[in-house]
Amino acid sequence: MHTSRVSSFATRFFLAAVLAGCGESQPAIGGAGALPQDKMPPPATQNLYVINYGTVTVYKPGTDSPFLSISEGINVPLRLTFDAKNNLYVGNTGSNTVSVYSKGSNVVLRTITKNVSYPVDVAADRTDSHLYVANAYKKVTIYKTKDGGYVSTLTKDVNYPDALAVDSSGNVYVANNPGSSTGTVTVYAAGTNKLLLTISDGIAYPIRLALDSAGNLYVLNRIVNSKMNVSSVTEYAPGSTTPSRTITDGLSVPTEAAFDGSGNLYVANYGNSTVTVYAPGSSKVSRTITSGLHQPQSLAFGPSGYLNVANYGDTSFLGSVTEYAPGSGKVSRTIKDEIDFPVFVAFGP
Repeated sequence: MHTSRVSSFATRFFLAAVLAGCGESQPAIGGAGALPQDKMPPPATQNLYVINYGTVTVYKPGTDSPFLSISEGINVPLRLTFDAKNNLYVGNTGSNTVSVYSKGSNVVLRTITKNVSYPVDVAADRTDSHLYVANAYKKVTIYKTKDGGYVSTLTKDVNYPDALAVDSSGNVYVANNPGSSTGTVTVYAAGTNKLLLTISDGIAYPIRLALDSAGNLYVLNRIVNSKMNVSSVTEYAPGSTTPSRTITDGLSVPTEAAFDGSGNLYVANYGNSTVTVYAPGSSKVSRTITSGLHQPQSLAFGPSGYLNVANYGDTSFLGSVTEYAPGSGKVSRTIKDEIDFPVFVAFGP
């Protein structure tokens, strides 16, 4: 890979990353059964999906080489998601498109372009109704998953959206990171412009969102400038605008969060190349994973609770995906075949 290509992609990725109460008649926010950070319930058979610089590669459990490589329609992707019918959606920042693929296919089923502009995150709800696209600097747009038809644009209080999450009621959470202020997280009723909640307490340049199985919201906050280098994760109970927990211990430019089967929180830290683990309710690190990690960008739990981490590369190292057995900090498997500057991992059909 050419150095100029590495520099261009790194610049684009970090530009996207660093920019980065309800009435009785309103839908409930969060609650039991809320979707985890990959936004969809896990399918019966889980394959590992990896977003690389110019491809999405797919690996069967326990294998080191992809059984499927998707390049058609891919152009500097950052995030992907699945709908209830197992269609794959990939947001492409290089072409201002969302490419859609049928299960197991590497041929574009359709391309969504209307009102798409630098899509830094995509999320689909579990009812197979709506796809949400966070367009950096501008807006969140909504589409029908059945045909990709444009529905509407979230406008009220959306300001430089960086990340999305969808709960079990279909409500969408938006991390707003304008740079000129510390930002907010706003919550909207499923498929509509109806603003349900605005969270500002504890928010400091939010870069990523996650929901646990109880519907608690976790916000990854980054402050990185000449005067301050502080990272935090703030937790909010369903419907609350006040943090129930604030974590700073062990954090250094957090990029993704996920939960294991026991409810432990795992955070990937780009700044110090670690994954830090926190017991439920605790703000102190209970365990730190360092083995095999190199500027981790994303993490996800797969079959049997194995943790997979996407490690970003540099001019001499194209990156890798490392896997860890439950409760272990030792690398059990390293994937390098067709890995090319990975920025996101997820499990899907």
